[in-house]
Amino acid sequence: MDTTAVKSERLLQMYSKLVNGEVLKKKELAQHFHVTERSIQRDIEALRCFFAEEGLAQNVVYDKQIHGYRMEAPAFRTLENSETLAVCKILLESRSMRRDEMFPILDKLIACCVPEQNRRAVQELLANEKHHYIEPHHGKPVLTGMWDLGQAIQNHQMVEIEYERLKENCTEQADSLKAQATELRAMQKQYGETLTEANPWLRAFGRVSPVEPLTSQLTHALIERILIYDNSHIEVVLRFRDEKEKLMVAAKEVGA
Repeated sequence: MDTTAVKSERLLQMYSKLVNGEVLKKKELAQHFHVTERSIQRDIEALRCFFAEEGLAQNVVYDKQIHGYRMEAPAFRTLENSETLAVCKILLESRSMRRDEMFPILDKLIACCVPEQNRRAVQELLANEKHHYIEPHHGKPVLTGMWDLGQAIQNHQMVEIEYERLKENCTEQADSLKAQATELRAMQKQYGETLTEANPWLRAFGRVSPVEPLTSQLTHALIERILIYDNSHIEVVLRFRDEKEKLMVAAKEVGA
């Protein structure tokens, strides 16, 4: 007759087999535990009652095709064989990790999601792709860094990322822009006052409204004196002559 301790040990072993995807057959279990098949049937019923009382989304069902009892879990809790295969192929195609990081993940997916009787088939379907798997060129581990990055983002920490390939491509452009900026600063220093309202010529000209004919206001603002010679030659001397010449030179160089 079973003692409570012996029966509990037997139930635990049966439950462990079911969780690992194994099929329970009454005759084999009866021989293994040295009990009758009726005792094994009572154990199965005890497991069913336990799942129901605890509200667990699990059940032990009899599968006629395999002639044994297996664990049945809700469809949304596990992946189908085809779904597991698809996820593994997507991971392999991503080439996002080294072999020592990628392959253990694939093995765990298969072990957790594929029943034991189908695992070998799934592994064989992936064997060729695993053999020809190409690791990322950088050859660095990513799992630890990925976790650290996720933690930094979750904790609202500042993250600085430097893209080496983009850095190489942009180095020449950055140097060119720096050279242009240096040149512009030099020109600004050279012509700073010439090209601003500090220039007397621009300041005087700006006070005159746009007009077509020569007015007394324009004459007074821009003309210093008018010289008339005996041979009817007229010379107009402009105000701020030096500033005007600097302005013309600066405008010509900037435009070039």
